[in-house]
Amino acid sequence: MADREYRLYRPVWSEHILDEASRAIIRNSKFAGDRSFRSSIDRRFQQMRAAFPGAAVRRFGHLEPLMGNQKRDRHVLAAAVKARASVIVTNNVKHFRPEACAPYGITVRTPDQFLQDCLRREPERVIAGLQEQASRFRDPPRTVEELLTEDLSRPAPRFVAAAQTEMRYQANLDRRVAQIESDPKTAPYLQGVMKRPPQDEEGKMIWRQGVRRVERYRDDFGVDDPTRPLGRKLGLDPDQQAARATQVQHLWESESALKRLRPNRIGP
Repeated sequence: MADREYRLYRPVWSEHILDEASRAIIRNSKFAGDRSFRSSIDRRFQQMRAAFPGAAVRRFGHLEPLMGNQKRDRHVLAAAVKARASVIVTNNVKHFRPEACAPYGITVRTPDQFLQDCLRREPERVIAGLQEQASRFRDPPRTVEELLTEDLSRPAPRFVAAAQTEMRYQANLDRRVAQIESDPKTAPYLQGVMKRPPQDEEGKMIWRQGVRRVERYRDDFGVDDPTRPLGRKLGLDPDQQAARATQVQHLWESESALKRLRPNRIGP
C-alpha cells in the first residue's frame, strides 16, 4: 500500500531500525535456527530497500541526546524527526510517550491502528492495494480474504474486521453501480454527472466514488441530506461547515437526480 500506485504513506527508516526489525523477526520465530529462513528475511529487507530507495534516513545521531523517550529507542524518534515523519508505527508504544513525540508533531500508532487509519482515509485504495498484493501469489494463489485471515488477523485483528466489512460494502456497491449502468433510464444522470458516459474504467471509478460518498454520509449520520447536519455533527465551525457543504452539494444533487430517475433504491 506504500508503492507508487497505491501511495497511502511514505515509509522512512534507518539502517539501525531495519537491523533491529530483522533480528527481532528471526529471534521470535520458531524457525530461528533455519539458515534458509534467515536468508529469506535478509532478502525481504533487501527488497524493501530496493523498492524505497529514498526511505533511508541518515545523519541524525546529533538529535538522539535531545529526544525525551526511552533511551534505547531514541534513535527511532530522532530518525522520525530528521525525516519530518508524522507517525511512528510500533507495537512498543510505551517507549514513545506523547509528551516526548508531540513537540515534533509526531503521533504513535500500533500497526493495527495505522492500517485502520489508512482504511478510513482511503478505503478504495486500501482494498485495491490488498487485491494487488494477493494477485502476486501464484504458487499457490491466494485471495484477499486468505491474505487478511492468515497474515494479518493476529497483528491487526481490528483492521482485518474493518477491511472485511469494507469489502462486503464495496461488493454491494459494485452490484448497485452495475445495475444503474446497465439501465438506459439512468443515461441522462450518468452524462450529467460525468459530462460524458463513463465507459472507461477511470470514469466509472470516479462516478462510483461519488455514489459512495453520498452513501457513506447516510450510513454514518443517518440523514438523507448530508449537507445540513454534517458540519454540526463533526463539530465544524460555520466556515468549515459551509466549505464541506459545498464539497458534497454536487454529489447530493446527483443523487437527487438518480432518485427521480429510479424512485426505488437499488440494493439493500
